[in-house]
Amino acid sequence: MILFVLSGTSKNLKTGTSLSKVKEHKVAGGIQYDYSQNSKVEKAYDEWHDCVVKRLGDNINDAQKLWGVFRDTINDCRTTTAMKNLNMSGVHNKDEFKFHLFNQTDKNPSYVVTLGVGWDVKAEELLKGLLPNGSLFFGADPIYAKNDELFSKIGQFYPIAVGNETKVSQAYVMPPEKKGWYVFQTMVHIDIITFLKKLVAQNFVDQLLMDNEGPEYDIIPMMGVNREFDDNGLVVCQINAEIHSGHPNHMERLQTMFQQVLKDRRYAVLYVVSTGHHRTFLLNMDNKRCVEKYVAQYFK
Repeated sequence: MILFVLSGTSKNLKTGTSLSKVKEHKVAGGIQYDYSQNSKVEKAYDEWHDCVVKRLGDNINDAQKLWGVFRDTINDCRTTTAMKNLNMSGVHNKDEFKFHLFNQTDKNPSYVVTLGVGWDVKAEELLKGLLPNGSLFFGADPIYAKNDELFSKIGQFYPIAVGNETKVSQAYVMPPEKKGWYVFQTMVHIDIITFLKKLVAQNFVDQLLMDNEGPEYDIIPMMGVNREFDDNGLVVCQINAEIHSGHPNHMERLQTMFQQVLKDRRYAVLYVVSTGHHRTFLLNMDNKRCVEKYVAQYFK
């Protein structure tokens, strides 16, 4: 059992530090946001972090209880702290809402990556109409049929499974002949670092839409402090990730992943919609470019 010690206030978290202090870690993209430029952003994050720590209490050390209270804890700490200032807008696909913070003044192109197309590109279509001209979309799904036709109208499609490492292993996929049912199939996977650096060829991702049936448990931790994304100069600002149930040890894997999020103090988890799975939105509040583009506008 992993015991994770949370103190009464986030600044005294044994494994973390105050955002106002210089962190001894590499920051993806090379530059950490200087909170002295906008102390309101720092205070908002600290308030959110304190709220989560207090509400979770000992539940952080019980995987089953954490899974059960995860949604209400996250949503309550968004609406009862300064994080409520964020304009939680976004777009719908066929059956769910994808959150996105827009910047109405920055006209630079955005970069959107989808892992797990699932025969549904409605959200990407809507985002393309709302984001600045020249924004680029990249999608990956190991099922070529129909996904290629749909996604290629929006951006570049890659018929491949993306995970934490390059290997041959099983993926949980939805072939056309199964008519909406998922099955395990053995196939080649490419690691997300290679995918982003060599195929997408972008080190800055504005939005990551992730619904690839399990790899989220491995990929999100790779974005942590001094992990693989930092080592390769990669940064992701906003993440919509479906945290799936039904996978082996899924509760324990959420527990480990969320403990690391709290320790790192890089991402704020701001919204959870539960449907058996946890549809989760995370926002990078550590990277200078992410904060200046998406966060600081709400804390002037």
